[in-house]
Amino acid sequence: MSMVCVLWGIEGSGKTSIALTFPRPLRHFDIDVGGFDRAAWRLDITGVDSKSYPLPVQIDKLAGPEEVKVFKTERGLSVRMSSKVTGYRELWQMIVVDYVEACQDPEVKTIVMDSSTQLWTICWTAELQLKQEAQLAKNPRLLDSELREKLQPVEFPNERMRQLIYTARSCGKNLVLTHYPANVYKEMPNPRTGEVTSYKSDELKLDGFNATVKLSDIIIWTEASLEGPRASVSLKAAVPGLGMDAVGMPLIEPS
Repeated sequence: MSMVCVLWGIEGSGKTSIALTFPRPLRHFDIDVGGFDRAAWRLDITGVDSKSYPLPVQIDKLAGPEEVKVFKTERGLSVRMSSKVTGYRELWQMIVVDYVEACQDPEVKTIVMDSSTQLWTICWTAELQLKQEAQLAKNPRLLDSELREKLQPVEFPNERMRQLIYTARSCGKNLVLTHYPANVYKEMPNPRTGEVTSYKSDELKLDGFNATVKLSDIIIWTEASLEGPRASVSLKAAVPGLGMDAVGMPLIEPS
């Protein structure tokens, strides 16, 4: 039986260490470059193949008089970097090619996307790059400051992430997605003015693709301790043999 498993927790809480205990041969996509090395040194990594996918360095945002604009504001000088995106479309394509190859490899049992939070950033930024390239194709003389800087919600490449998860499931692979947490912001009316303001609550959510919870089989919260990683089932437990009653259950020696 294969599963889609989400491991989420703060940095250094053991997400990668637990992910690397899944059935092997295992393909590890080191998207948060360096995460594999920080975890692998204390583990037997026989049967584990890891590849790094570093983010493109946006050198043009840091240098070049036509790329960096300095202007005056009420508070003094401010710097505006170029909004042009480069390298993300190519990086996403590289990840997808390697991912499909891993899914089609009959020997591979587990694929780890580490982290899926970063993967989602690459995915939507690649889409933004495509939008900018379409702008430049229509008007090659367009200034960087005239390029789009964000996507509208209806333009988010949600289907790409869904297909990525479905592909592993249809190929019978375990898919492990590591995620960082993000704070949930809520709205509350000011009792004196009636104005609705946003505040940071104590509630946490997965940072990344917002349909991940729906598409996963089990979600596990990880924590660091002196004895090693600790974990507990959180948010969802849809693995056969485990129902939602398992939510909150601690996992002894998680693997």
